[in-house]
Amino acid sequence: SNIAFQKIILDERIDGYYIEKQKGNPLHSVKYDEVIKLINRFENEKNKGVVYEEFCKLFLEDLGISCNLTAVTNDKGIDILGRFKVKLSEEIGDLVFNEEIYLLIQTKYFNKKIDTPVIRKLVGDSLFIRFDELEYVEIKHNAFHLIVFSHLGFTEPAIKFACKNKIKL
Repeated sequence: SNIAFQKIILDERIDGYYIEKQKGNPLHSVKYDEVIKLINRFENEKNKGVVYEEFCKLFLEDLGISCNLTAVTNDKGIDILGRFKVKLSEEIGDLVFNEEIYLLIQTKYFNKKIDTPVIRKLVGDSLFIRFDELEYVEIKHNAFHLIVFSHLGFTEPAIKFACKNKIKL
């Protein structure tokens, strides 16, 4: 069981992953039902990449990160825009981190492991977003981190590149 989840438990077994409700809070049932509904929809969906984006958004929200999905087309390489406030003591937090930190997230539902070019493209896309005059204005002067989700994982060179460039996989 993965106790990092606040509302659901992810249990890995030989034949796959099992999702289970945390007990004690009615809100946990809502999250569980939401995840199960999404997984059932996923099995019948033709465009699994879009549903995978929604799944990744739910995962991040369960960790306490505020998220918005970007437009399906013309998203400038970003599928999810996340943000969170740094939790330091008030004096230090307000002095050093008075703004939110943003997460620029790319999700990939490919039939193979993700390789380095996908991660490099995210780095390039993030530069375009940094200097965009009209969209993503709130990110322009704030810190951000890059994250890539892949349901099948990453190649060894991609992992090394991401680690070297502080990109979370």
